[in-house]
Amino acid sequence: MGLSAIKIQGGDTSYNSGGAGNVFQVTTEGAKLFSVVGYSNLGAVQYIQLWDLASYASVSGAPLICVAVAADSHFWLEFPTGRQFTNGILVANSTTAITHTVGAADCLLDVSYRKD
Repeated sequence: MGLSAIKIQGGDTSYNSGGAGNVFQVTTEGAKLFSVVGYSNLGAVQYIQLWDLASYASVSGAPLICVAVAADSHFWLEFPTGRQFTNGILVANSTTAITHTVGAADCLLDVSYRKD
């Protein structure tokens, strides 16, 4: 999975997956999240999970945020005033909602955030 970080107006940063994936380490530093836009190519419901983590190796327990995404559909999460992540922003797909069971590499992702 590719990574592309681009500085945009106001100091905000955009992360784009650059291709299909299942685990996206958006940043390994504290940041404020503003939006997550993506596409799920899976032919069934899956879950997009957001974690306040600097490393995928640290995933355990329940995610900070979990959203069900319909089969073969786009999704959008927006936090107009920003949502604070202390350790980093990790986004992953999962076949289960409350715990993490990594899914197939079938999601595209674009994230807008501002580093602390």
